[in-house]
Amino acid sequence: WEALDDWFEHQSRDLTEWLCASCGIVPGMRVLDLASGTGQPGFTAAARVGPTGKVISTDFAPEMVAAAQRLSAAKGLTNVEHREVDIENIPFEDASFDAVSCRFGLMFCPDPVKAASEIARVLKPGGRFALAVWDVPAKNPQFTSFLNALAQVAPPPPADPKAPGLFRLAAPGEFESVLRAGGLEDVTVESVPGAWEFTSPENYWEVMIRLAAPLKAAAANLPPETVTALRESITDSLRSAHGDGPVRLTATALGASGRK
Repeated sequence: WEALDDWFEHQSRDLTEWLCASCGIVPGMRVLDLASGTGQPGFTAAARVGPTGKVISTDFAPEMVAAAQRLSAAKGLTNVEHREVDIENIPFEDASFDAVSCRFGLMFCPDPVKAASEIARVLKPGGRFALAVWDVPAKNPQFTSFLNALAQVAPPPPADPKAPGLFRLAAPGEFESVLRAGGLEDVTVESVPGAWEFTSPENYWEVMIRLAAPLKAAAANLPPETVTALRESITDSLRSAHGDGPVRLTATALGASGRK
């Protein structure tokens, strides 16, 4: 993720801007960014809060926190603090943040309602939140392009729809229901369209084999000949649809925003 940070942030720039705008971030605010990964949208929020504000950038994985720290230092950011944080157990006092953002974190929580309740708890009265998860598979071919091929080459066991995963909160009404159950009553959910761009079908494989956990796991555990068949299935399918050149795949998020 750190090596591909520039690529991923270019693909996600519209969503990053949506999150920061929906949080109403202005100079002087104290912002909590959850599941920051290598740093976004926290880094963009840091530019908006300025030297009088502060962003707490967090992730559950210590390796991600370390990567974000390195990138933050390289960018010369002085108003960002990095912490290892479990979204379901946020280690901050009640009503301690003006805004909370989270990009692609809640669908991986074992108990997303508990996570929503923690977000509600740490927000100040009147504070804003902006949260993003992935929409339904049909609107996210950047994932289904390999998931469909993986299902044919090495079918996984039936998935539990309530288990953490890419599309855990994608079903119509599910995201809003979870947030309201956690105490976030002022909730608006909308589609936030985007796209991921690759230079070729082969570049898609090269990127996703490094970023996509299901594909990485398959490559690590399947016989080499099966991995080769999987790669060929994916790249052949993309080539049939897009040719040998650039591949542009829709990447649609669900964005939830509101005020405590």
